[in-house]
Parts: sequence; C-alpha cells; structure tokens
Amino acid sequence: MAATRGQVTLMDSIVRAALVSALLVPVPMAAAQAIDLAPHRAFYELGLSRADIDSGVAEATGRLVVDWSQSCDGWTVDQRLALIVVQPSGQSITTEIVFSSFESLDGLTYSFTTKTTRDGTVVDEFRGEAGRADVGEAVRAIYSVPTDTRRELPADTVFPMEHLRLLLDAAMNGENRLFRPFFDGPRPDESPFDANALIIGGPNGADSGAAVGLHALTDRPWWPVQIAFFPHTGQAAEPDFELAADLQDNGVVRRYLFDYGAFQVGGDLSRIEAGTVPTCND
Repeated sequence: MAATRGQVTLMDSIVRAALVSALLVPVPMAAAQAIDLAPHRAFYELGLSRADIDSGVAEATGRLVVDWSQSCDGWTVDQRLALIVVQPSGQSITTEIVFSSFESLDGLTYSFTTKTTRDGTVVDEFRGEAGRADVGEAVRAIYSVPTDTRRELPADTVFPMEHLRLLLDAAMNGENRLFRPFFDGPRPDESPFDANALIIGGPNGADSGAAVGLHALTDRPWWPVQIAFFPHTGQAAEPDFELAADLQDNGVVRRYLFDYGAFQVGGDLSRIEAGTVPTCND
C-alpha cells in the first residue's frame, strides 16, 4: 500500500526540521557570529506523540542522529534518520534519510547531498551547491542531482547554520517572532521555504524540561520555539509543515515535535557526545 500524502510529507521534511531556525527581522552578521555553537553528535528517539483516527498512522518509531563538525572554514552537518510508520492495517513503511552539508562560516557558500529511501527503494535524491558573491547579494543554487536544475534565490535567503545563529541571537535579544527565507537543498521546486518562528518566552533554566542532567552540553538555558515552513510562492494559506523544539543557547536541541495536523512525531534527546573545537588563526 502506498504512503499517504501526509506520511510522504513527514518523511521528506523531518531532516529539514532538524536544522530548526527562522527569522523575521535581519540581525547583523557580527552579532550572529558571536553565538557559541557546540560541535556535537546527538541521538534522538522518535515516536508517535498524537494521531487522529483518520490520520492513517497507528504507530511511529525510529531514530535521528545529528552530527555537527566544526572546522576553521565552516560547519559540516551529517544526519541519519530511520523511521518506521505503521498504518492501522498493520502494514509498515520504513523510511531512511541520509543528509550531509557543508556551510562556510561567512554564510556565502553551501553544499549538500541527501538521499531518501522508502522500503529500500530510492524515492528522492538531491545534490548540489549554492552561494552568493557577497553578503546581501542573491543566492544561486546549482544542482548536480537532478541534473540541469538551477534556482535563483532572494538576497535575504539564509542557509541552515546561519539561520540557527540568527534565531539564537534573536532569542537572546528578547525577540519573539521571526521570519526569513530558508534554503537547505531538498525540494528545489519549492525552495526557498519561508520559515516563520515564534520564540515562546524563556530562557528556561538548564534544570527544567527534557534532557536534564544528560551531559555537560545540556547544562544550558533553552527557549521553546515553534516554526512553520511555507513554500516561498506566498500562495499557501497553511504551512507545508510545522515543528516545535526546545533549543539551547549552544544550538543543541533537547526535544523536537513535528506537527502535521492529523498526527505528531516527537524526538527526545537520548544521548549526546561532545565534538572537537578547532584551534584557528584569526
């Protein structure tokens, strides 16, 4: 039995959601660069949080692994997702997503590759690079998979790690509603996405919420954020998907909640390992 549209949307979007961030007002790059993001490898246990009776989803289990590696030039992000969705009939759908990207510290260049398999069959694959000549200029995305695919993106488009830094900067400065065009690579026909975020109070203390006492990396203040992603066409009344996250000041996410209306999938941080901070010449 084929997956429902809602299930396909979940599988194709969950990796993007793991790079949570969204903007409304521009934040100077100098302020954003001051955010002290922590290189790390995080393991999330995924499970069904809620499902309406007509959602077509009876159960969902899986794991998401997010690996941030820092160099003197930029950030490499590797992610692996495995998710099993069980339908009310008892039939299951196994989806695996592998995603990798590199983003320069100055926010000018970005490269990406991602592959999605469903029950062992490749259903989506994207590979390419994007960049701008200078800060404030338009972004050009060139894909090698699918071949001969190019996209011109608005000048205020941001890549995932810059997006995250700006979101944290906004939270630390007391902003509560933010928006920005966001590009990570998948689904070129709908890119960039317009990411609209609410920062809901905070900061909360390290001794509250999920992952308390898990690791030194989780001994940090955090903000609850809710984010809705819309196709950049501006014609959609409802978001393509939504998520909530408990986001720390070092970029570590304690918990995700992916909301698709008829059902929700949660991701709880179960284990985290510290990465290496490089020694770089100024």
